[in-house]
Parts: sequence; structure tokens; C-alpha cells
Amino acid sequence: MMKYDSDISKLIYAMNEIQRQEFSTFINNLKNNNLDANLKQFSTFSCDEIIESIDRITNYEMKTKLKNEAANKMETTIPIEDWLVHSHHCCEKHGCKYGDIDCPVILNLVKQQYPCEFCKD
Repeated sequence: MMKYDSDISKLIYAMNEIQRQEFSTFINNLKNNNLDANLKQFSTFSCDEIIESIDRITNYEMKTKLKNEAANKMETTIPIEDWLVHSHHCCEKHGCKYGDIDCPVILNLVKQQYPCEFCKD
């Protein structure tokens, strides 16, 4: 697995979705031309790891976009069966314990059941 702060990882994070798709195609072409064998002489990561990193970043950005769109509509992407844990741990005043922008407690879709650790202080 590539390290988070590697140069290639930084490059991938700096790309937009179209650039990542083109880079993924480029890396696949290099892989098909046996780049992995040559890459191992200079690096600790493979073409597959680069492609997996591109896919992870793209999936994360897509989920974040969906969460933002839902929150703007005062809706959530969080399944209703997970609302209970949010109602027990998140705070209307201090935010979502899990960092969800579309938290059902923040959006007042479910009531906060207990004071959060900051409210107790």
C-alpha cells in the first residue's frame, strides 16, 4: 500500500476526476507493457496500488459530493438503522462525532438523546 504522504499520492490527490481517469488509463497501459517489473527497481509500490489509490480517492470524493448534496436538501445519506448511534453520540451544538456533514442529529431528523462530551463540561 502506498504511503499517504508519498509524492505519487500527493499527485493523485491534486488531480481532478477527469485527470485521475486519464492517469488510471495511462498506468493501466504501462502495466500492460510490463512497467511493474521495471518499477520495482526504483519503488516500493506497484501499478495496481496506484490504480487502487486513484479509485479510493474518486470513491471518497463521490461519497462526499452526495453527502453535501443531501445536507443542502436537509436530507441524509446515512441509513435509518444507523441514526440511533448518531442520536446517542452526536450533538446539535457541537456536531457529528463521526464527521458526517449529513448527520441526522445536525439536520434535526432525529433528536439528540444524551449530552455530548463537550456539553457535559
